Amino acid sequence: MPRFNDEPYREVDRGDTLSLHTRVPYDPNAPRPTTPILVGPHVVARRPYSTTQYTLYTIMDGDTPVRSQLSMPGVDDCASAIRKHRAEVASRETRSVIGKAKTRGWQPIRVKAVA
Repeated sequence: MPRFNDEPYREVDRGDTLSLHTRVPYDPNAPRPTTPILVGPHVVARRPYSTTQYTLYTIMDGDTPVRSQLSMPGVDDCASAIRKHRAEVASRETRSVIGKAKTRGWQPIRVKAVA
C-alpha cells in the first residue's frame, strides 16, 4: 500500500477560489485606496504605508483619531475604542473642573432676600 498519492496534481475548476499554486505579484508603487470606510456606524480612515504591503487603519470619533491599528477593525473594536475615548475625555474634563474649583476656593452662594 503506497504512503502517498500516486495521482498527478489536478487543477480544480472552481471560479470562486484560488489554486494553491497561485502567485499574486505585489507592486509597491501601485496606488492603493486612502478613502475612509464605514465599519458599521463608525468611520475608519485608512492610510497605506509606502513601500510595504501594510495599511494603517485609524478609528475616528468625528474629527478626532481614537486608535490606530494595522489589522482591519471590526464593529466591536470601533465601539470599544470610541467608548473608551469618550470616557477619558469626560474624566479629563471632570478633573479640570475640580482642579479649577480647588484653586479658586469654595465660596458659598449668597442669595439676597427680596423684600
